[in-house]
Amino acid sequence: MIPHLFADANDDGIRFILQSPDKDHTNGGLLRDREQGHLVTMAGRGGTGKSVLALQFLTELLNQSEGKSPAAFYFTLEASPLELARQLRDFEFGQRYFPHPELTREESEGSPPLRDLTHDSLYWSCGGLHLHAIPSPVEDLAVLIRQIRQTIANILVENLFDDLVGIVIDPLGGIRSRDTLRTDLSSLKHLADSHKTFLFLLAEDHIYEQHKSIEHYSQTVLQLQHDPFKQPTRGIFVQKARSQPFRAGYHQLDLRKSGVTVFPSVEAQSAYAHDLKRSPDTAKDLEKAAFLTINGFDQLREIEDGSVIFLMGPPGTFKQYIACNFATAPENASSLYISFKAEQSAVEKYIKPVEDYHTFVNSGERSEPATCFIDVRNPLSTPQEILSRIRTLMSSPLRRPRIRRAVVWGLRRLADMPNFSGNIAVQFLEALVTLLQAKQTTCLLVDWPDIEKGNTLPIVDLSQYILLTRLCHSRRHLNEEHKSLADIVWKDSDNSEPRHAALLRVQRDNEGFHRDVGFRFVKSSKPNPGSERIKSDFEACWNIVGDKWEKDPSLS
Repeated sequence: MIPHLFADANDDGIRFILQSPDKDHTNGGLLRDREQGHLVTMAGRGGTGKSVLALQFLTELLNQSEGKSPAAFYFTLEASPLELARQLRDFEFGQRYFPHPELTREESEGSPPLRDLTHDSLYWSCGGLHLHAIPSPVEDLAVLIRQIRQTIANILVENLFDDLVGIVIDPLGGIRSRDTLRTDLSSLKHLADSHKTFLFLLAEDHIYEQHKSIEHYSQTVLQLQHDPFKQPTRGIFVQKARSQPFRAGYHQLDLRKSGVTVFPSVEAQSAYAHDLKRSPDTAKDLEKAAFLTINGFDQLREIEDGSVIFLMGPPGTFKQYIACNFATAPENASSLYISFKAEQSAVEKYIKPVEDYHTFVNSGERSEPATCFIDVRNPLSTPQEILSRIRTLMSSPLRRPRIRRAVVWGLRRLADMPNFSGNIAVQFLEALVTLLQAKQTTCLLVDWPDIEKGNTLPIVDLSQYILLTRLCHSRRHLNEEHKSLADIVWKDSDNSEPRHAALLRVQRDNEGFHRDVGFRFVKSSKPNPGSERIKSDFEACWNIVGDKWEKDPSLS
């Protein structure tokens, strides 16, 4: 039997910030020895999500229990059992107690779980969860503990259960006298130990700040915060986790249909990625693949897994075509497409099959390669959430062709997203790139310049390869001064209606800087590498035929 139990609320973010002490960190969540209790204090003002998180912890503990008849108790001194039951119904994790989610809100009110409940009801039980209302204020904590012990004993006599997975007391503010709180907290801890279970104490901020003894007696302290004037509005951090490693930092907390979801901080995920990259296991089984499957362009014929490539250029220079070809270059491998700009339908024109993130991660065991599309165009997307989704995807144990290529499309949009202001965008990209490198996934970062400002995100130092694009001048423009070049560049074009053309330049590769290596794209069924003249004197074509836009000296 495993000596430890974990309360993780079925949330990857909680498992990530509260690590298991084993070497591989295969589990995570609140750690409890099977032969001991665990007192957890969740502190926060009203609306931070304490009650939902507590219900989520109890529900998942019931799901994970190895007992035939597990039980969990929620003692409420504030809300009624009817309010809590309705709250359960509104979240996906609560479907354990409401097996017919297709019922309308009105129909569910008359279903067996809620039929006999009123606002005056003091008790509700379903699926192993027992909700008990205790009229407040209670005289002191000692009186409350006595009531809890009597209630559990009565339920045990009436309905035998073989595993008490957790107890919740909500909130501490429902107790009138706190003069003897320090002594009573010792009894509360003994209550958890005597039943060998998790005990969750929900405390308001002002009470927690007034009575620091709560912190000393608790094995774990979770601080929840809520500021409606900020984005993201809710956060969580671990103040204390005795005998357990945890990732420090202010982590994003969201209330969603699925329940409480935690997205670890950028700093925590960046540190994790760097640790992963330093692991000797990441150096195994390195492979190489062609950058693009285009005849005539072999300067980047072999890109080693884990490389970082920066592609930059104005609109209309075939960046989408290049990115999609890049994503499909390796055979028998899946790819990742993270889009701050393009819709999934635009990518599906070039890549098949393309699946959205949720379809991709929930499709079970996969044998055929596919591209996972992550849509992050929402201006309120946060770097924590995006990184967390990618980390979860890359760490998924499902067997599928591994993700060898990743495209990050539309980086310029980060400047317009409020959650990426300041230096956050660079921190996010560093964490993202490091994570992909640690997983031996080659990354293509795609940006397009601000012509007026002449700059872009400072990500050049992250990249082993830098590629620039220019739009070709028209035949009419070139005929005026450079007729000979016009004949070379537009050789394959219809004289009456020239087709769109662009130049791709290798600015830097793993062997150093270049100024004379490139390729021409023409809008036709197949890209055309052009004449030998272009190959032999690409620098002249780049400077004369290409429409110059670069003003950033670091790129020149």
